[in-house]
Amino acid sequence: MNRLELVELIEAQKSKLSPQARGLWDEFDALINRSNDARKPFIRQEHDVMRRIGKLPGSDKRILNPLRELRVGLYESDDAESRGELGKPYRVDSVLRAAQFKDRDVGREIDWRMTLEQAVARLKEDDSPA
Repeated sequence: MNRLELVELIEAQKSKLSPQARGLWDEFDALINRSNDARKPFIRQEHDVMRRIGKLPGSDKRILNPLRELRVGLYESDDAESRGELGKPYRVDSVLRAAQFKDRDVGREIDWRMTLEQAVARLKEDDSPA
């Protein structure tokens, strides 16, 4: 799992969001993308965005949980690589966690031995109601 593949998974998940959820995601992502020092004044804003996200329909929430995990993995891998460490383990872990969140959120049994390839395929599946 390279960085570009993870970014493509993130973008694919974002494209599934409703316009309202996409706006909230972009707002939340901008807040969490700040450095630790710059983030302190934005704690209240983060809580406000999370409260509004909590009011979204379940279809959007089922996308946001895996999306959050993928984005965290991207931040963690970038941070690791900036320190000269490998970023790939963070990217792989985030994809596995995102697929597990997706399974949980749609009522599927979580496969704790899921491979990376299975997790990627799972995230690409459409679980929207027919």
